[in-house]
Amino acid sequence: MRRASRVCWPYAWAFDYYREHGVPIRVARIFNTYGPRMALDDGRVVSNFVKQALEGVPMTVYGDGSQVGTSEYRCVAFQWTIVSEQSHIMNPRLLF
Repeated sequence: MRRASRVCWPYAWAFDYYREHGVPIRVARIFNTYGPRMALDDGRVVSNFVKQALEGVPMTVYGDGSQVGTSEYRCVAFQWTIVSEQSHIMNPRLLF
């Protein structure tokens, strides 16, 4: 198996398994999710905003404020994963 960074290991393993065994795979890469039970000190933008709002301090805007990004509520990320899986079942041409 190829060497990969810790973040890439699951993807590398999945693609190696596909190449070795020919089993179709799907990879859902979900980033920047937020929701219940988030740690207020995890250092992410959403948790920092919530923590600062609860403390009544001004919210920090990083950089010059022109950068963009997205955050997704955890239930929406889960629903997207289910829909993605169903679309692959209904359309086998989308399988890798």
